Amino acid sequence: MADNGESKNGVIIHEALSGILRAGTVLKNATRQFFRNRPTTEVQFNVLMLIKYAENPVTQKELSEWLLVDKSNLTGLVDRMESAGHLKRVKTANDRRSYHLLLTEEAEKLLEELEQPFRELLNSMTGEFTLEELLLITRLMNKLQHALDNRCACSVSTLPRKEK
Repeated sequence: MADNGESKNGVIIHEALSGILRAGTVLKNATRQFFRNRPTTEVQFNVLMLIKYAENPVTQKELSEWLLVDKSNLTGLVDRMESAGHLKRVKTANDRRSYHLLLTEEAEKLLEELEQPFRELLNSMTGEFTLEELLLITRLMNKLQHALDNRCACSVSTLPRKEK
């Protein structure tokens, strides 16, 4: 039988992780609703935002690692986004089998239209937090992700980002 301290820690860990899951579900539902009548999906918007704010050109491989999506599934998504005029593939200089994903003018216009209202949605959902608290949440979530990456076989890659 575990001692009382160990049991208490288990309860706290469970509450913390349950809270993260509940918050994630609420955020997911809100973003689904936001994109319901818009010209892109939440996944496509996230891809466009990742590419827009990446420090360097992004390859499909890097994007699939960051999104935790199988490369073959990502290929279909990128194909659809390319057909819609939102992305273009440009061969990389070092590897002819690899492509950088670049935003088109149409994608940039789409982001101009959607980015601010989306940020307003997120701000309305996190308005009770100070900037310091949001930075603390970000730091703690990064720490949790790092701990999980070290513990699990499924590692998450992060893309270096430009300032927003």
